Amino acid sequence: MKRLFTILLAVLLALTMTACGSKEQPSEESNTPVEDNMAHASFILVEEDGTEYPYELTVTPGQSLRNALFEAGLITEEEQFAMFVCNIDGHIADTLNDGVTWWLTDKDGNELENEIEGEFFCKFDMVQVDDGDVIYARWYVVPDFD
Repeated sequence: MKRLFTILLAVLLALTMTACGSKEQPSEESNTPVEDNMAHASFILVEEDGTEYPYELTVTPGQSLRNALFEAGLITEEEQFAMFVCNIDGHIADTLNDGVTWWLTDKDGNELENEIEGEFFCKFDMVQVDDGDVIYARWYVVPDFD
């Protein structure tokens, strides 16, 4: 009986060692940095006086601008879930109290396209950030804001 137990134990140890030794080594492809799959975009904040504050964003392609700004630490968690994005990295455009907002444009000053026409306040949610994008947030006085 001892001999049978010893043989079984030896077989189990051999199988265990074989199983442990046959693990595949990770390929070079699996060692690709996560950042290679990320979008790199420029975000430029333009204050009332025209001063520009550039930021570089590295995000998952197609992510909303609001989430990209939150992940970059440019807006707070409160701003991430608020109706309006007012405070970007300490630069404030207070829509409700002052009637100003951040107007999203391209480098030529053209308004960024909405997926849903007429939706003014949700722009930060609807603008998707893709690789090579240059997005401007310009301090803007909302006309006839009451």
